[in-house]
Amino acid sequence: MTGRGARRLLKAVIILLGVWALLEIIMRLYVDLPLKADFYGSISREDVRERQAAAGVKTAAGPGWVHLGWIADPERESYRIERLSAGQWTEIGQSQFGSFLWRGEGGAFRVFALPKGGGQPRLIGEASAEPASGSPPLYRPVIAGPWQFLFRPQRSGYYINDHTIFQDAEGNWRLVGITSKTDGDYNQERYFAVGVSREFPPPAGMTEEAPIADFGELAWAPHVIQAGGSYHMFWSPHKLHQMDSADGITWTNHRITMSAPYHKFFRDPMVIQVAEDQWLLYTTARGTYFSQVDVYQSFDLEEWQYIRTALRGSWGSERNSHFASMESPFVVQY
Repeated sequence: MTGRGARRLLKAVIILLGVWALLEIIMRLYVDLPLKADFYGSISREDVRERQAAAGVKTAAGPGWVHLGWIADPERESYRIERLSAGQWTEIGQSQFGSFLWRGEGGAFRVFALPKGGGQPRLIGEASAEPASGSPPLYRPVIAGPWQFLFRPQRSGYYINDHTIFQDAEGNWRLVGITSKTDGDYNQERYFAVGVSREFPPPAGMTEEAPIADFGELAWAPHVIQAGGSYHMFWSPHKLHQMDSADGITWTNHRITMSAPYHKFFRDPMVIQVAEDQWLLYTTARGTYFSQVDVYQSFDLEEWQYIRTALRGSWGSERNSHFASMESPFVVQY
């Protein structure tokens, strides 16, 4: 190839890369701009101090670790964590958000708020915790049998996408999941199909009941837990929806408990209780270039705060889709 030919090829490559980059920027602006993000989307700035005092510091512990959780105000303060050792308080770390993971011996811990504008540190609370001995074991899930048919809706939609399965107060098993009367157009997924069976897995599939959660907005990835004698259903995208039920059958009190999460493309939330009056919510999110799984914390299942990123993608993993690609994270305690 002559020098002129090489220059033409280089120019063509540069033009193609420029066009690709421009289209990527346009697409990201198109899907990004309508979405809101704000750390204080669930607790107003004015209420943080009151909630902070009421919650104090919560602890959860396991083999070799202790987690400290509290309500944070990251715009106005950071946090210093101390541990009582040999009769003296020693700093063991700092945090920007309401979360600190300690790997080491247990005992007494305390958390101080450090005002960013200057001023004296303020005690958030003290707590004690003892980690179990050993290291957390790792388990590999194994498919233990053949695939079995569960449910395919006929009236409310034609397929099931992300779904949740739980047992209601009458002992019946319920599957609640994404559907629509399309070939899979996610813009039409605005309620959940419901399947019910007495046994699980059902010998002949689940019976379809009336759909739920039709509030005129997108309804993706429902998740149901039991807490405080009630059932709680959460779903997304882009904000956290919630409903309650006394029996897991009839659902009421629809509300949006987080209108502006910390990172955009919040979706597919699942909730797990890790200690008394302490829950963690895992959700899909999008980083700068790779997708990630974020964690939010609540002490009452109503108010949530981002506390950390649990898992980040990197080179060798799938890059971000326009809506984030680490779909439907799920955590179990074993």
